[in-house]
Amino acid sequence: MENKSELVEYFPYDEETINVVIRVNDKRMYLSQGTSMQASPVFHKMLNSKGKEKQAEITLPEKSYEEV
Repeated sequence: MENKSELVEYFPYDEETINVVIRVNDKRMYLSQGTSMQASPVFHKMLNSKGKEKQAEITLPEKSYEEV
């Protein structure tokens, strides 16, 4: 497994492609909403607005950074 500093580099900020932030253990992962929704039914439900305002940042307090 990679060390923690290598893990952080997988999710760098790129304003052209990110539109959702997942926060775990005070670390942020910058992701594409569409990709997140396709990868996870839980994220699909959280990010599918259906007329409601979308969440820009999601915090996962019960998860570790390595799990996510």
